[in-house]
Amino acid sequence: WHNASAGAAVASIPLKIEGNCVAILSLRHIPGQSFTLEQLEKIRDLATPLMPGAFLLQRADRTLREHVTTFVKQTAKRHLSSDTWARRLLLGAIVAAIFVITLGQQTYNITVNSTIMPADQRDIAAPFEGTLAEIFVRPGDTVTEGQLLLRMDTRQLQLELQQAIKDREAAEMEAVQGIVMGDPGRAAIARSRAKASESLAAKIDFKIQNANVYSPGNGVILAGDLDKRIGESVPIGAPLLEFGPTDRWKVQIESPEYASSLLAIGQSGGFVPHAKPSEKLNVRITQIYASAEAREGKNVILVDAELQGSCPGWIRAGMQGTSQVDVGRHPICWVWLHRLVDHIRIRWWSL
Repeated sequence: WHNASAGAAVASIPLKIEGNCVAILSLRHIPGQSFTLEQLEKIRDLATPLMPGAFLLQRADRTLREHVTTFVKQTAKRHLSSDTWARRLLLGAIVAAIFVITLGQQTYNITVNSTIMPADQRDIAAPFEGTLAEIFVRPGDTVTEGQLLLRMDTRQLQLELQQAIKDREAAEMEAVQGIVMGDPGRAAIARSRAKASESLAAKIDFKIQNANVYSPGNGVILAGDLDKRIGESVPIGAPLLEFGPTDRWKVQIESPEYASSLLAIGQSGGFVPHAKPSEKLNVRITQIYASAEAREGKNVILVDAELQGSCPGWIRAGMQGTSQVDVGRHPICWVWLHRLVDHIRIRWWSL
């Protein structure tokens, strides 16, 4: 600084509050002149009384985070700079923490997204090949046992039934004529046609009797928006509605791939729905699916967990929430670091 100031006299005066240096006052004289000790002491005596106010202004401009950081640093420096009880206690706590983390174990819980679904899901299919005439329910509707769900069109079947009855009656009359005329062969052929027509009429009548499709029990319609399919021809056995009984429920867990190897049938946990965060429902894993599915851009392994105990009445199909599954006790260091270690391994392997 002296050389950069063209040889001018320079001085630095430490300013203290209660013995602690809080500021440095730097001075530069006019070139060719120098400071005297008396001048420097007088300047220091004039500036020192201003330091408390300047110090308070400086502290007032700092944020809460800066205040906390400064306090922690000063406290740590005060207690750890020498051999004090606080330093010994801290070192002991660090050693104990390292010992516990290295050798201790803790329960590892996997936290994942989940959805409530009926435990049993059934497809309600078309009873025969025909045209869909009416639909009385929509996805999300609650239904009772025996409630009418849909109706198949029977107009063409009614015409076919009438024709089959007429054919049977005509064949029976022809059989009688054959007997009267003494022609047993003609009578036998007519009786065969009558039986065929009777069998056909029975099949058509069976379809008509099953044209109305009813709910197999109390439950909820999970899927099957058929409003746009009215008048459409559907093959026999084609799934039309998805039905789920409401007496038993399950939680479908979306397990990330890294956690799937830790899950096993019989493990227990809890489920908290987003709609009622204060309610925790106990669950137990009953099935782990063999293949992964893509959900929201990520691969997940679907896991079914049955709700334990009585199910509250506010449960609805499709409710989402968060599940925690207890996968047993593992070393603390593994619980904290295994995902990071696995990530590093994969990155290192891909290089």
